[in-house]
Amino acid sequence: MILGWSHQTQAEGQDSHHARQKERDEMVDRQIVEKGVTDHAVIAAMRRVPRHRFIPNNESANAYKDSPLAIGHKQTSS
Repeated sequence: MILGWSHQTQAEGQDSHHARQKERDEMVDRQIVEKGVTDHAVIAAMRRVPRHRFIPNNESANAYKDSPLAIGHKQTSS
């Protein structure tokens, strides 16, 4: 593990991806579509990308919230 990031097997990653799909869909509906984004390609991409896999494990629970996330080295991702 590096900086709180975990190594997942492909199967674990797919399970996590599918398990959090509802969170992604709710995030897209509330934070993207309701705020006026209409581009279907953007909306589809946001529904597919597993945000929780791009941030440290200790921020995973917050991956789909509408707030900055700590990504290390005193930096955040919005």
